[in-house]
Amino acid sequence: MAQWWWEGRELRILVLASLSAQYFLVLFAGVRKFHIPPWLRVSFRLAHIGSDALAIFTLATLFSRQKNGPSCSYARGSHSLELLWAPIVLMHLGGQVVITTYKIEDNEQWSRHILTSLSKVVVALYVFYKSWSSNDKSLLAATILLFFMVIIRCFQKALDLKSSSFNALRKASSSGISIIRGTYVTEKRRLDKFIKKARKVVHRDGPRGSPADLPRLPYQLFLDFPCLYSDRVGILNFWLLDPKSAYQAIERALSAMTSFLYTKDDTVKPYLGSKEASATAVFRRCTQILAYATLIVAICLVQTSSQKKDYNSEDTWVTLVLLWGTFVLELVYLGVQTAFRDRFSGRVLQHSLIGLLAHNRRHSRLRTIAGWLQCKDFLDDCWHMKPIYSCEEITELVRQHVESLWKHCILDNETYRRHNDTRGEWTLTSKRCLGELGWSIRRPFDESIILWHLATDLCFQAIDLMFHGEVTSPDDRECARRCREMSNYMMHLLFDNPEMLMPGSRKSLFTRAYQELEDMLRYEEEARLNEDQITLLVFERCHRGITGDALRLAESLLVDAYHGDATRMWKVIQGVWVEVLCFSAGRCRGYLHAETLGTGVEYLSYVWVLLAHAGMETFPEKLQREGLSVEGDDRV
Repeated sequence: MAQWWWEGRELRILVLASLSAQYFLVLFAGVRKFHIPPWLRVSFRLAHIGSDALAIFTLATLFSRQKNGPSCSYARGSHSLELLWAPIVLMHLGGQVVITTYKIEDNEQWSRHILTSLSKVVVALYVFYKSWSSNDKSLLAATILLFFMVIIRCFQKALDLKSSSFNALRKASSSGISIIRGTYVTEKRRLDKFIKKARKVVHRDGPRGSPADLPRLPYQLFLDFPCLYSDRVGILNFWLLDPKSAYQAIERALSAMTSFLYTKDDTVKPYLGSKEASATAVFRRCTQILAYATLIVAICLVQTSSQKKDYNSEDTWVTLVLLWGTFVLELVYLGVQTAFRDRFSGRVLQHSLIGLLAHNRRHSRLRTIAGWLQCKDFLDDCWHMKPIYSCEEITELVRQHVESLWKHCILDNETYRRHNDTRGEWTLTSKRCLGELGWSIRRPFDESIILWHLATDLCFQAIDLMFHGEVTSPDDRECARRCREMSNYMMHLLFDNPEMLMPGSRKSLFTRAYQELEDMLRYEEEARLNEDQITLLVFERCHRGITGDALRLAESLLVDAYHGDATRMWKVIQGVWVEVLCFSAGRCRGYLHAETLGTGVEYLSYVWVLLAHAGMETFPEKLQREGLSVEGDDRV
């Protein structure tokens, strides 16, 4: 009985499930811009992959039923009507309405998509030709129209992938933009002119603009192509924006590139400078209008069919649901793309060395089981601190830092390049503590990150534990909180995304520092130590290795606090972390920024876009400048 029921309704359930999967992907497409829980991201990924598998299985089931012929009891009266479902399912298989690709690498597979899609369409047309036996001309016309629409959709998806592929963007950039470098003297003059223009804009006091008035970032930045200084002059109007508008401009730039690479939002394509992308956007608009018209005509033809009464009522109902559902899906796309445009979560991910140790000691039994199963590292990778929502506040600190550089430090080519290479030197020099603390920023960059991360945690806990907050003002506490947030974010990059931190960054340093802390607590009887207690033990017991150097750095920083000037200490720490953020963002490849946009933008991309808007040196410009050298880091 159950088998008979399933055989009679299997195909109906499958086609409706395929339609439901498309709705799920459309409604949740916007969450890709946010940092969402891993289970939801896995669900979205499975739905993205499973929707294609479901569509293929549905087509296979449909073709199998057609092969058996209309004599089957469950197909009688619906043999021809079911053939109408094939092009609708093929539309689902041709690509989601909102999403072009899930991973940026898929854009390079546009030619393979054409071959696979056309092969499926050809097979479907062959089955349709061999199986059609009805004399219902209305149904035949509706099916042919839908097949015509499917063929166009296959080419549209391929063009979407091609126009968003990095290979196509590189070709367009190479052919459309002259980036032939001149002599050293010519380049020096261009940079001189750019610096003078930038300083003039930064010092200008005039009417404030809006983010919409700011030119879009050249997409060559994501390709790691050097942009002409003349092309970047218009973006300098970023300095005419107020802090709130400046932050919105950064989000608009990131959102535009996300839409360009991962979605079918054609409103941003023309602004990114690709003529081919603009042509693809026009073609998409035409096919979208054609899709509306085709679906409406198909619905009318099915509704007015003279043989409608001869078909199974359930199959007729399913057919209309598919047609209307697909039509509404096209309309939902318009609302979804508008609702999620220019929006991000504003979260900054966090990770803490001492926090991880405290967490693992609280869950020592789970760690023991993980050790037996040889998956301790996997367990550590799964642990994350709660993210914070200080993206706008930290971005404003970076903006103020860059503005200060333009107003007081950058005067010519030499100072421009020097201050694009600092990672704490400017702050330590201005605070007159380079002699005492300079050794900590002359270490390899990844090692310096761990030193300052541990030192920041030690200073933060020392103020609370030893002075009970009495020597700190509300402003100092706010500054301390921002310092710790930036510190934890840089540690997140080292642990979870070391390539973005800087090429060659060693995650093993994190493991080494963690092992030193774990060895320090090996004979500690109390298992449930919190972060405050671990910090006190670090002050008492850590005197060697990375943790010993971090303790020495923290003690040097705390000298000001001991003398009642905690404000100076926090300003030093804050200044160093802001410079470190800028240093890391300026050395991260554009491709890595583009890659993370599809899984929730990294905060480092905010800093990267801000630096580009603010007229600072970009990564390709650093690589192509003459006589590249970075003080204190031989590996750069």
